[in-house]
Amino acid sequence: MHIRSILLFSLLVLMKLNLNAQSFQWAKVSGGTSDEIGNSMALLSDGSVFTAGVFNGTIALNPGVPSNNVNSAGAQDIFITKRDANGNFLWGARIGGSGIDSIGGMCKDDFDNIYLSGFYTGTVDFNPGGNTYLMSSVGSTDNFIVKLNASGQFQWAKSFGGADYEERSEEHTSELQSPCNLVCR
Repeated sequence: MHIRSILLFSLLVLMKLNLNAQSFQWAKVSGGTSDEIGNSMALLSDGSVFTAGVFNGTIALNPGVPSNNVNSAGAQDIFITKRDANGNFLWGARIGGSGIDSIGGMCKDDFDNIYLSGFYTGTVDFNPGGNTYLMSSVGSTDNFIVKLNASGQFQWAKSFGGADYEERSEEHTSELQSPCNLVCR
């Protein structure tokens, strides 16, 4: 159990390094009451950073002041956060519904729009802002792509899948490049 806690802690630590001089700039941590896995990150042209992953229970997206605690709506939901170039928390939100929802990848385009891909079950609100954008899976699980602008405002979401089980969608790029390469398998 101790090794699992260390692994989860390691996955949720966000660090920024100056790659030219390879000097440490900042590190932040998020965590919660149950399982959290951070698995996606996108660096914008202004130095700000989007992060995303999955969680259940309650997660403190900004454990500092002001805090930003988010509760999962189902068995597993998606979290997304944005920090400025200095690591200061800008905002965080949940995407999910009553079932299992997961992010497979995230990338950005030349205009710093963010694209998230993954899978979901049931009905999910894909708008992390105040409005609602509901989509329902056709089969037991379907894949999705969500577009957010550089400020994190919802632009659109698309769902695809059939009557059966679509495993997941992932980002298959070695670097965050434009156009984003989102591939379903």
